[in-house]
Amino acid sequence: MEACAEAAGIPAKPRRRTPEEIERRLKVIAERVAALPVLDDRSPGEIIGYNEDAVPE
Repeated sequence: MEACAEAAGIPAKPRRRTPEEIERRLKVIAERVAALPVLDDRSPGEIIGYNEDAVPE
């Protein structure tokens, strides 16, 4: 079975990613998320329902 997996380009055992690979992948994810549109431009306090004195309304 391992030979079939390797022939298909699938490693038989998952390999550990290097810190550099993890950092690169996280940067790619962060860039994709940063490019998403803002759907709600309210502050977190406004979304939760706090007023300017940080008191729930």
